[in-house]
Amino acid sequence: MKKIALILLFIAGCVYSFTGCVYDKKEVASVNTCDTTSVSYSLTVAPVIATNCTSCHSTNAASFGSGGGIALDTYASLKSCADSGWLLPSINWQLNLLPASYNTMTGLPADNMPLGTPKLGTCDLNEVNAWVNQGAKNN
Repeated sequence: MKKIALILLFIAGCVYSFTGCVYDKKEVASVNTCDTTSVSYSLTVAPVIATNCTSCHSTNAASFGSGGGIALDTYASLKSCADSGWLLPSINWQLNLLPASYNTMTGLPADNMPLGTPKLGTCDLNEVNAWVNQGAKNN
């Protein structure tokens, strides 16, 4: 009798533990957090550039010839690059769209940016593109 009680207790424990470990996979709605309607230089674009570009394209690095002499660590320098038409083709990996002035000005061949690393993420690209297309404001 004791054996049967132990076996029944074991079986009940197993059944309970298997039913207690049910994982219900719930569909979670994908939330698009990439807002391109309210991009700003200080809150949106500057952090992307600081994270991905300024290790080579800072004022200090550019003064030593790094990054083709192109600095992107200030609003003025990034705006100049955006206005020249150099920024978007480089980060979007569309070098065929670079203006002829790029090679003349830098004396260097064009490269996809960031150099030697994967392309920027879709949201980062969309935000920088939106900022430039909205006038590259200092906001």
